[in-house]
Amino acid sequence: MMDNVLVRGRYFGIYPLRNWCNGKKHNSQPTPEKKVTPTPALAKPTAEAKGVKEVREKPPKISIVEMQKKFLSLIKETKGLIMESSKMDVDITMGRELIEEGIKKGKDKNYAEAIELLERGKDEIKVLLKRYVEEKMAECEELLKKAQEYRDLSPVEIEIKEAKNLLKSERYSDAHEKIVKCEGMLRSVIEKGEIVSELRKVTDTLKRLVNIKIRVPTDVDRLVKLAIASYKRGRTEDMKRYLREAQKILAPAIGPALDEKLSMLREPLMNAKMVGADISEIIKMMKEAKTALKMGDYLVSISNLEKIYEELRKLGIDFAM
Repeated sequence: MMDNVLVRGRYFGIYPLRNWCNGKKHNSQPTPEKKVTPTPALAKPTAEAKGVKEVREKPPKISIVEMQKKFLSLIKETKGLIMESSKMDVDITMGRELIEEGIKKGKDKNYAEAIELLERGKDEIKVLLKRYVEEKMAECEELLKKAQEYRDLSPVEIEIKEAKNLLKSERYSDAHEKIVKCEGMLRSVIEKGEIVSELRKVTDTLKRLVNIKIRVPTDVDRLVKLAIASYKRGRTEDMKRYLREAQKILAPAIGPALDEKLSMLREPLMNAKMVGADISEIIKMMKEAKTALKMGDYLVSISNLEKIYEELRKLGIDFAM
């Protein structure tokens, strides 16, 4: 019995006998090891895979009908811009050429190139129109600063702000129209302000001449009165003419009179110096008055002469006017 077991043991072996007892079949050949190919965590796509992905991500091609619609829409838009530019002093030659070339391509059914050319032409004109309106707006704002010296111009400021909003909305001609309107108003205010300023300057000079005992020629008085009457009637050109004539007569008349007045101050100044008064500032003002007189700036001469008289009064020095 033992031999039989041994024989079988030799036949089956210890482990095969155990496996047989456990009801499992025996395979005398060893089980080959399985080869495991490691899978990378993030596999890089191949060039072919990339190509496929790119193709899939591209937007669908635009149909001929859609391209025709786009082409016609751009023609309408660019024609509108050309019309807007005609209302302004803007050279759009380059943009116009691109648009014309685009229209030719469209007629040949080459819509892709036509659309590209029209887009370029449109952008070119937009840049030029925007720049032109911005320059006009900057000029208008400078005029506003000057005009505000004469009167309040809040309504014009509001108009300029509205023009800026129109420009942001790419309504170039509307913005330009508003700016041109504002510019006209401001120039009118400045012109009237300068006229009034000149009129006041002349009338003020006459009063000051009277105060320092310088006789005003009769013709000057008459012309100034005519200038004031013309201004009140809104006849600014006549007013300017009368003022010019008055100034032509006044200048040669008051020059020698002012020079004589300054010469008359020598004796009072010597008296002031003798009593120990500090007349350095008065001497300085006299020199300035004489220099201004030589240059024809009579207002500075009159102003300095008035100041000298005031200083002499403070010092208690008698002088003849």
